[in-house]
Parts: sequence; C-alpha cells; structure tokens
Amino acid sequence: MPWGDIMNGEELKDDRSPPDKRRLRAFKTGWTDATKEEPEWYETNKEKRTHQNMGNLFGWVYGEASNAIKEKVWEQYVEINKELGKDW
Repeated sequence: MPWGDIMNGEELKDDRSPPDKRRLRAFKTGWTDATKEEPEWYETNKEKRTHQNMGNLFGWVYGEASNAIKEKVWEQYVEINKELGKDW
C-alpha cells in the first residue's frame, strides 16, 4: 500500500537536514526509543520525515540492534537517499 494511501493522500513534510554526526545520533536515538522496555512511537512519524523519526521506524521494524548495525543501516539509508536524488 503506498504511503500516500496510509496518510489519506497527505504528503509528509521532509524535515531532514544533510547527514552528519549529529543526525546519526538522532537516528540512533529514535531507534533506541522504539526498543525500550516501554517503546516510544513518535506521533510525528505521521507528520514529517526527520532522521530521528526514520530511526524510530527502523527500531520498530528491526528491534534491538548493536551500534555497529545501526551505523551500517544509517550508511545504507544515506546512500539510498542519494541514489534516489534526495537533495539534502
């Protein structure tokens, strides 16, 4: 199902800044928040794209992961966005 259908046709605001160490930390924080004993789902996941929100979504999908795995996913996430023409 296309994301637009899930969002009732509304577009998500893309609020992501160019990737850097600070954005990587935000991505990891989002992932960790999704895998806590009491997981935190960000309501903003439905409103905008941020690196922290994207990390939160990955955390919900994949669960707990090592720092090395999170960094590897981050690198792939950044590379895929570049290949798709994302102009940070």
